[in-house]
Amino acid sequence: IIKCKNKFWVFYTGRGVPSWHSTNLVNWVRGPSVFTNAPSWVAKGVPANRPLGYWAPDVAYVNGRYLLYYAASSFGKNVSGIGLATTATLDPNDPAFGWTDQGMVFASTAADDFNAIDPAIFHDKNGSLWLTFGSFWSGIEMIQLNPKRGKRLLPDSPIWPLAHSDSIEASYLYQHGGYYYLF
Repeated sequence: IIKCKNKFWVFYTGRGVPSWHSTNLVNWVRGPSVFTNAPSWVAKGVPANRPLGYWAPDVAYVNGRYLLYYAASSFGKNVSGIGLATTATLDPNDPAFGWTDQGMVFASTAADDFNAIDPAIFHDKNGSLWLTFGSFWSGIEMIQLNPKRGKRLLPDSPIWPLAHSDSIEASYLYQHGGYYYLF
């Protein structure tokens, strides 16, 4: 959930990454989907993905724009990818509104022991930007992102394992006081 102007927004798994918004967190109105056409990278990177079927989006406001990370995958396979879409505002009535797909951020292949799904963005108190992800196979992983671009810091930057299990997913990292908490 994230706030833009006087509305709270949620984005969720589904065709084109659907959304809902509310001014009071009680009454919700359907909003626009992020995508009406499939991003071009998905057909090549994740050929078994159902058209416009994207999973587990996460959104944050960083450096003057909204970053929305989403997963493209097919159930039970680890040929998956995490993409990034950006917009200046979440308000569809604002002339600055409009999602732009920035392409793939990170992917997994059948040869990998991890699965690039369930992205969760984390902006730490030092200004660094991180992305946790993962599920079956080896568990939860993390990569560092470039805070200006929203993409992986470097193509070969490290992948850090955070939690190992063959059946965990939907991670979220939180910093409080001197500790980091992985949910």
